[in-house]
Amino acid sequence: MKNKLIEDVDCSKCPYQILNNFDICNAAYDFYQSAHFLNDNKELYYPKISANNVVAITVNISFSCELFLKGIQKILGFKVPRGHDLFDLFTSLDDRLKTMIINIVACDYEYETGSRINEEQFLKSLELVKNWFVEQRYWFEHDYGFDYKGIGFIKKICDAVMLLANATIDEQLWFKISVSSMEKQRAMMKHIDQTVISKMIEQNNK
Repeated sequence: MKNKLIEDVDCSKCPYQILNNFDICNAAYDFYQSAHFLNDNKELYYPKISANNVVAITVNISFSCELFLKGIQKILGFKVPRGHDLFDLFTSLDDRLKTMIINIVACDYEYETGSRINEEQFLKSLELVKNWFVEQRYWFEHDYGFDYKGIGFIKKICDAVMLLANATIDEQLWFKISVSSMEKQRAMMKHIDQTVISKMIEQNNK
């Protein structure tokens, strides 16, 4: 989408009204890119994460994930939920979307570690990081540490939702995910049911 300047838009309206159905995902992508920029533009792969910027990276990737989970709802014509809790946002998705996201993330782990995660492991991991956007912004108020392995998990959910969003638009406008190889990306994309995506858009926009 062509970049607009504040002076070129009607700022009496909410910024979301200035853009289109991809406005939330576009904002999510900005935070996704910011997290990677803070990590020297390297893939967020634990433990190869900048210790100097780990809090800012965590806040950015967590907020990115929140917005992607909300953005895919808007793209597909569902009501956009409120709140920051990643677990609640994920479980509010259509069951077919949840299945696709879990399978994409599982495929990502298989390429990375040689083994897939199942639904139970996915939900357990999500439960551990569900409030990171809030908690990491005020890390100094907590007397406990954080297991930053969760950064990579959150990033994988972002990648999965971006691939789902890509399935609804022209290839030239695709979000570019940060993965180690095109082979891996193609394997992840095989878990997207294009027919289901198209039906959701059709049914929710009648």
